[in-house]
Amino acid sequence: MTLFRPLSSKLFLAALTTTAVGLLAWTWIQATPVAAQIVPGFPPAPWTAVGSSGSVDESSIPFFGFTNASAGYGFNASTAPLEFRYNVVNVQHFLSATGGIPNVTNPGWTIMEFGAQAPLTSLAEAYLYRVNRCTGQQVLICQVRHSNQPAPGVCRTCQFPNTTFNFTSFLYYVRVVLDRNTPGEAPMAHTLRIY
Repeated sequence: MTLFRPLSSKLFLAALTTTAVGLLAWTWIQATPVAAQIVPGFPPAPWTAVGSSGSVDESSIPFFGFTNASAGYGFNASTAPLEFRYNVVNVQHFLSATGGIPNVTNPGWTIMEFGAQAPLTSLAEAYLYRVNRCTGQQVLICQVRHSNQPAPGVCRTCQFPNTTFNFTSFLYYVRVVLDRNTPGEAPMAHTLRIY
């Protein structure tokens, strides 16, 4: 009988622990609306990138250059457009919004900000895309354009609904294009923020 009592206590404790863990796991996988995922009193954490952190398109490799945190033309006379891509990641991952939810998949962002310069007739443009996670099909969410913007540049924004981002179903990236008409123009991508 003394052998049976410790064994039954251990089995009871194991069953209780398994049930509690199962209930917690069920709470974690339930879908939560965007409004419930935003922690009251705290704005959603922004996604950020400096211009020099982008992936360079293969057609731009011979002509691009980085200056500190910014991306632009190198020391050359090219007037071919430059293209850079920035993977947008979920910075809210593993943020507990209500105490028991391990992931905030809908961060509630509504603004993309693009810091750039585009003097004279040059252009600096940023395009935010949503990408289907299985097919790769993309949809434009918003676009920011700089023109006739001398150095050191400014930030400009575009807006979208707070339900736009859903990291459970889609992936996201920003495509930046710099273009100039003469070698003397120096468009540059300085910064990107989504918040």
